[in-house]
Amino acid sequence: ILPRVKTARQGVKLLGQFINRYGAAEADVIFFADKQGAWVFEMGAAHAWVAERVPDGRYIMMANALRLTSIDLTDHKNVIASPGLYQKTVKNRLLAHPSKTHFNFAAAYGVLGKPYNNNRIWLGEKIMTPSLKQSTALKTYPDFLKPDHKITLSKIITMMRANYKGTVLAGIAKRPIAVDRNIESHI
Repeated sequence: ILPRVKTARQGVKLLGQFINRYGAAEADVIFFADKQGAWVFEMGAAHAWVAERVPDGRYIMMANALRLTSIDLTDHKNVIASPGLYQKTVKNRLLAHPSKTHFNFAAAYGVLGKPYNNNRIWLGEKIMTPSLKQSTALKTYPDFLKPDHKITLSKIITMMRANYKGTVLAGIAKRPIAVDRNIESHI
């Protein structure tokens, strides 16, 4: 993708074209970013995908799961989706109450509420936005949050090293953000 595009939005569109044509073997998440902003690209396997621009001044915590739960499919400036995504979701009854303006891609094409993933989302959001008090047992967490302070390199390193020490999940949660068997991390 990268050698063929000049912007993050073009990257989203090109990957979308490939998935429209060839499909995807599994659910996955890819980020595209440039000076104009960052995009979260989620694929739900087969030919279903959606990408949303991360709002300026916000962040999203990812942890091995689809996360986009409140997408406005009518916002063509900040959202790009596979053709017929909403109609396919309705036709196949993948959501109990589908909405074009609050589309829950993660619920339709992923699995919500796994503590293995959600505990890490909770921990990362606690580090980046400590003023926000959230339960450790939510099925989903907000897609995009505003950090309490500017996100710095040292804050990202702190988050990437995080375990649950000093939190209510210490000794309970099965997988921290920092784990000794992690193959790679990117900042």
